[in-house]
Amino acid sequence: MIATHSSSNTDKSIPSCNTSFEEARRVFHLLRWHLNSPAARKRIWNEIFTEQQRDRLGNDLAATVRKYKDLALVWHELTNTTYPRAVIVLSVKLGQLPKYRAEWLLREGKEAPLEMTRSQAIAEGYLVVHRNSREVWWRNEALLIEWGNHQVLWDFFVKACEHAKRNKALDYRSFGEDASTKIVAERKCRLKQLPGFPPELYDLFQTEGVRTQRLAISPDEIFLFED
Repeated sequence: MIATHSSSNTDKSIPSCNTSFEEARRVFHLLRWHLNSPAARKRIWNEIFTEQQRDRLGNDLAATVRKYKDLALVWHELTNTTYPRAVIVLSVKLGQLPKYRAEWLLREGKEAPLEMTRSQAIAEGYLVVHRNSREVWWRNEALLIEWGNHQVLWDFFVKACEHAKRNKALDYRSFGEDASTKIVAERKCRLKQLPGFPPELYDLFQTEGVRTQRLAISPDEIFLFED
């Protein structure tokens, strides 16, 4: 049995990477079963689902479980991934499955790796940001944003993506001790006026507390690349 809080116990239950596809299936079903324990469901709801995702589900864990029966199925719908990948990703996030063994399960199931390449992430429709070229892709398309001399806005957008990737909101303190308390609102407003910046993406900036904004995209749907 895989433990809820300890990956060391998981190591005893999950075989080495030299096993067969049938063994991978057995392990997968064990992980799926464990994700549906009451303790795991509570952790997924509180620690993994974002506030916006919980809002979409009516802020009611019990009702969500009654409707879907399986929170991996919910994650599959929220993140637009396959169901097997949802089971594996949630197991990694809960610390039940080491990443190298997650990669083994993904390979056996013909799934993309945990760490996607840029082309894979673009093909999946995720938000993909290339820091050096200032290129952005979203929903399978290259965004023709005219960053031009607006380096400040580019830096703001990247910082918002970095915070969202860590499941964190953005406030003025993210820009240093001397930053204006209005910096987040002002730069967000300027983004809206930037030629080529999609209104649908702008609308995903949501107010969260005083002078605080969050880019409401799941961390699993944001990829930042250097080269």
